[in-house]
This record gives sequence, structure tokens and C-alpha cells, in this order.
Amino acid sequence: MKISHEFIHYEQALELKELGFDEDVIAYWEKNSLLKPIPMSDFINSFPVNDYPKADWIAAPLYQQAFRWFREKYSINSWIINAEDNNNAFKPFFRGNNIDEHLVDFYNTYEEAELARLKKLIEIAKNK
Repeated sequence: MKISHEFIHYEQALELKELGFDEDVIAYWEKNSLLKPIPMSDFINSFPVNDYPKADWIAAPLYQQAFRWFREKYSINSWIINAEDNNNAFKPFFRGNNIDEHLVDFYNTYEEAELARLKKLIEIAKNK
């Protein structure tokens, strides 16, 4: 598995920035969708990447960091379950802040369900 799969995709990172994501991260996306580690000198200064003066830096949070941010900022819990009749099918669920829903679709891999989960959280937050 590539380490880059642990980080949310560029498109969702940009949407999180627009929603106000301002957590410290260990990597960032450049506008050309190139994932890079935070330089150690900047990491030690410990400031959120999305507040960095370089406009082309977009914070690249890990998936679990993004999910925690949605829990804390929007009070939305989310998780993924296996389909009852198929251990290779995954389905995201959401609860909190007057939300109790699941995505209708099942996904063939956990990673596909995780991305769908993140996209749905972004959609919910944008509609608040």
C-alpha cells in the first residue's frame, strides 16, 4: 500500500480548506496535486498549513484526522459496516446533529467506502 493512500485526496482537501479545516498536518498538497511532507523547520513551528502564507499549500490530513474534525466541529459521527450478507461490501453510516442516514450504495472495498464517507461528510457540512 502506498503511504499516500492514508491522506485524503487533493479535491477533498481543498473542500475541507474551504470549510475551515485548520488542524496541524504532516503533509500538504500543492495545487498541481503533488503530495509533499511538511518541511521539518515548518513542522516545528507548528502552524496550520491552511494558514501558511504560501497560497498553493493545501493541508493533507489523514482520513482519521478528517473524520475526527467532522465529529468535533459538526458533531457528526460516521462509520463503515460490512454488508450482512457479503463481507466484501461496505456501507457508510452517519449520525448526529439531526442526521441519521446511510448511503444507499455498497462499496467493494473499505477504501471506496471511506472516500464516499468523506465526500458525504463534506456535503452535509456544506449544507449546514
